[in-house]
Amino acid sequence: MKQFELNLKKLLSTYNCKLISYQYFKKIFGNIVLKIRCIENELNFVTDRGEIFCNGVLLCTYEYIKKENKTTPQKLLEQIELKLVEIQKNNK
Repeated sequence: MKQFELNLKKLLSTYNCKLISYQYFKKIFGNIVLKIRCIENELNFVTDRGEIFCNGVLLCTYEYIKKENKTTPQKLLEQIELKLVEIQKNNK
């Protein structure tokens, strides 16, 4: 998780966003809950048994684990970046 945290900080710095809160629940299926502020947008990401949600909307099911051979933290970073890129484009 240390690598995830470092990569998250770099990603947020790249898009000039701020981490509001971050929780990792190792004993609860390794779930992650984090809140990001980017421009005027607040994004609430939650992972639950491999599924990834943003602001209550399912972004991807756990199928990526087998299909793409990615871990949940890897896929979460990918999904976060997609959202940040979308926000940047919408605010130009």
